[in-house]
Amino acid sequence: MKRKVQFLAAAAAICIPAAAQADENDLSFRLVGLAGIAADDSEATGADDGELLAALPSLAMGGDFTIQVDGMLADHRHDGAYGGALHAGADLGEGTYLGLYASVAEVDRFSGLTTYRLGGEVEFDLGSVGIASVAGYEDSESGAFYVRTTATDDIYDVYPGGGEFFAFTDLRFMPSASSRLSIGHRYTGDRHAAAAGLAIGFGNNVALIAEGRLGEGDYEAGMIGLRVLFGGAATPGHRALLDNRLIEDLFTAGNGRRSLADPLPPPPDDEEDDGCGSCGGYCAA
Repeated sequence: MKRKVQFLAAAAAICIPAAAQADENDLSFRLVGLAGIAADDSEATGADDGELLAALPSLAMGGDFTIQVDGMLADHRHDGAYGGALHAGADLGEGTYLGLYASVAEVDRFSGLTTYRLGGEVEFDLGSVGIASVAGYEDSESGAFYVRTTATDDIYDVYPGGGEFFAFTDLRFMPSASSRLSIGHRYTGDRHAAAAGLAIGFGNNVALIAEGRLGEGDYEAGMIGLRVLFGGAATPGHRALLDNRLIEDLFTAGNGRRSLADPLPPPPDDEEDDGCGSCGGYCAA
C-alpha cells in the first residue's frame, strides 16, 4: 500500500503543476466505444473466448502546451475494468510532441489487479507517416489464485506483478485526418505483444475502428467500434488527441500471467504406515 501511495504522489507532483499551466482556450473531447472477443487462455477460464466491451473517453485542452485526461470503463471476459490517465506535454513544432504520462487502472480479476504507470511520451508526425511511443515504469499487483487439483499437482494462475519497464510503440500511416493504419509493439507484464489498428474515417470527426492484440501469455483479442471526436479534428495548428493507452490495461494481466503446478506431497509408503495405508487409511480390527 505504501508503494502505491508513493507512486501516485510522484505522478501528481509531476503532472498537476503542468496541468495548471495549460491553455484552456482549446478543448477537444473524444469517445471511443469498442466491442469484441478476447481469448485469455488461463487455467481458470480455459480456452473459451470471452466478450469485451469498452468505453474510452478523452478530454484534451491547450495549444502548444497540452493536457489530456483519459478514462476507461470496460467489461473484459466478465471482469470489470476501469482506470484514468493524464498526459502533460508540449508541441515542439515540426510535428513533434514531448510529454509526461501517468495512469492507474484496475481489472477486477480475483481480488483485483491494479497497474500504475509513470513515463515519458513522444510523437513524431511526418505528414502521412507518424511514430508514437510511451515508455517508463509500471508497477502491478501480484497474486496467485488456486484453480484446481489434479492427481499430481495443485494448479494456480500466477500474476507476478512488481515493478517493470513498459513500452508501447506504434508506426502509423495516416492517409487523412480521421483514417489510420498502425502496427506496433507492446512490452508489459514482462512480456512482449504485437498490436495492430485500423481507423476508417467518415468525415473529419467520425471513424470506424478495429484493434487487435497478440501476446506471449496465451492472450489474443480483436475489437471493432466507433470513434467520435467533438471539438475539431486534427488540422494545422490543432494537434489530434493523443491515444488513450488505457486500452492496453485490458490485456496486461492476461499477457503477464503464468501457470503454476505445485506438486502434491508424495503418498505414504505402505511398508511404513503399520498396514493402514493399504486399506485407505483405516485399519481392520
